[in-house]
Amino acid sequence: DQSKARFLREARTNSLLTSPHTVTVFDFGESEDGELYLAMELLDGESLGQRLARVRRLPYAEAVEYARQALRSLAEAHAKGIIHRDLKPENVMRLTLAGREDHVKVLDFGLAVSTAQEDAASRITREGTFQGTPVYMSPEQFTGKPLDARSDLYSLAIMAYEMVSGELPFHADSPYEWATQHLTVPPRPLSQTARGPAIPLTLQTAIERGMSKAPEQ
Repeated sequence: DQSKARFLREARTNSLLTSPHTVTVFDFGESEDGELYLAMELLDGESLGQRLARVRRLPYAEAVEYARQALRSLAEAHAKGIIHRDLKPENVMRLTLAGREDHVKVLDFGLAVSTAQEDAASRITREGTFQGTPVYMSPEQFTGKPLDARSDLYSLAIMAYEMVSGELPFHADSPYEWATQHLTVPPRPLSQTARGPAIPLTLQTAIERGMSKAPEQ
């Protein structure tokens, strides 16, 4: 019953989002024989994760465009009090839409939560495991603190760092090592990465500000 309630809550949350940069949910519910279903638009494209696996790092203009369009999706969600909580390259897709080859959509709001619904039990499972992908999670996600829009911005900043440098700002081998990195270790400055000297200073500043460990910063 708990899983069913969570599924329906998340499906209902997703259905509130109508941005052209968010995957569309057409219908959800429960069939006569008790099967839960979620009908979403079919997207034909390549995830950012797949693209980075192929090319490692992106031209600055392309990286900024990914971030800009993802922010448009998040802006609507945040305005409606919805936090994604699992923003990562695999959940951002580039596709051709209406003749445009660089249309970006944010996928998988499966861990999304309304700030009105969020509580300690929804932030960290009863088994004590993290909800999200540790490589891209904000510090407050690891500690179970209340989340707001800035948590998603932190995750997007980690992605932007990876897009422009071809590297991650932290390195770890387990979820708890990732937690330690995000909570206590300063990210490696973009200027010290292999591509660092060529990254525009304004872009470095924006990305590094987004990776501030304290939300108020």
